[in-house]
Amino acid sequence: MIFFSHLHYYAQIYVLVNTPLEQLDGKYFAKGSCSTQQNGAAELMNSKKLVALMVAKLERICGLLKEVIEQTKMLVEKKQALTYEEMEAEREEISVLFTMYEN
Repeated sequence: MIFFSHLHYYAQIYVLVNTPLEQLDGKYFAKGSCSTQQNGAAELMNSKKLVALMVAKLERICGLLKEVIEQTKMLVEKKQALTYEEMEAEREEISVLFTMYEN
């Protein structure tokens, strides 16, 4: 599920990057911002650079989160496969660790 929501964001960013600013809906701009005709070509280049930077940051974050999500899935599957005795042993181990940290 989380993976598909990331794809949705990537698709939105892809559309934003590849669409001329004049054709974008006003909801993508800050309130009170000037149009691209007023700001000129320099502002257009600057905004494309900012969007590219944002896409790169999002890709990096998603890459980092992918590992965490996979590890979480593996841990959940492992815990679901535990027997009652294994669960009790794990609880005892955790309680021993907590008492060690408290002292």
